[in-house]
Amino acid sequence: MSESESKNQIPLYAHTIESLCNELVSGRPVPIEDGEEFKFDSLEVRAVFSWYVDNKPKWSGVNKALDVEQIVDYLTVLPPKKPIQTRTVSGQGGRCLHLGKIVAHRFAGIHRYGTLTKAPEDFEYSFEKPITLIEGKNGSGKTSLLNAIVWCLTGHIYRSQRIPEKVDEDMAVKVKCGEVEELICKTCTPITPVPEAAIVKSLKSDPVLLDTWVELTFVDGDGNVAGRVRRSLSRTARGKIEIGVSGDKSLGLDPIALEVGTRMTGLIPYIQLEETSDMGKAIAALTALRPLEDPVKHARRSQEKLKGELRRAREKEIANFDSEFIEMCNQLKTLIETNPTISPGMEIPKDLKDKRSCPSLS
Repeated sequence: MSESESKNQIPLYAHTIESLCNELVSGRPVPIEDGEEFKFDSLEVRAVFSWYVDNKPKWSGVNKALDVEQIVDYLTVLPPKKPIQTRTVSGQGGRCLHLGKIVAHRFAGIHRYGTLTKAPEDFEYSFEKPITLIEGKNGSGKTSLLNAIVWCLTGHIYRSQRIPEKVDEDMAVKVKCGEVEELICKTCTPITPVPEAAIVKSLKSDPVLLDTWVELTFVDGDGNVAGRVRRSLSRTARGKIEIGVSGDKSLGLDPIALEVGTRMTGLIPYIQLEETSDMGKAIAALTALRPLEDPVKHARRSQEKLKGELRRAREKEIANFDSEFIEMCNQLKTLIETNPTISPGMEIPKDLKDKRSCPSLS
């Protein structure tokens, strides 16, 4: 890490859980306070932590033996180097950016799906003032427009009667065929317009084509373009959903800034006085430390399995192999005694003390 990059390191409080994990997996130090830093020096520790980063849904789940075996396998994998997180505009306290333009392509609530070969015309809107008031009847698309902006910045959308959610997974959808509403498609995302029934039927077992994207252009106080952020959602040839993000670093914001300005505000309606709330949990997670309690607990349970259950299972497995080895040696010895002509010209091991140094009999 260069001296300039070291000076622009993001402090702990300004990290999201994703950006903090990227720094730790990469082995880079994270500033804490009073000039102190924290990092994982050991390749093995980084490798194990890399497994947890790749398997976030399992952090608070049941600790399974298969998970522990995968973690052990990760010890042989070189941990990846993630892009360096830096504070690119540190010190520009008076800097103020505004959303200047939004362009959305095949975004649910704004577009219809179109056909498999022709998407609907892109939605474009330019914001001429720093503050824009959007009004309309229920169902006219106000929330969908807001979701396009929030999704582009964070990967989340606002959901009715629910806290903001990530939408990078397939969900089941129903399309109406005649008089009966039939479940005929399970390969669509919440931000993808649902195709018409005829299109879904024509797909048969193939997944729905995904090519949703949103691009936001930001301008400074003088109207000059300060950066463009683009997020896209597509599907690979094997059907896996792929998310692409570009331009987010051009804004020069700390990772947590976009969370505070978008997703955090979506939690406000769910605050309940004198009760644990999602908003409170989110505030506790601002340092990106609170969510890491779950993988720590998971790692401790994994350690207990390695010392107990899995060790006993392996010892039993080894004992079975040893027993089979001795039995086969005895069978071979008996066979040679009755048929001296097939003798290998070497002594057959008599017990387990000899088996480690026994040459191959094949």
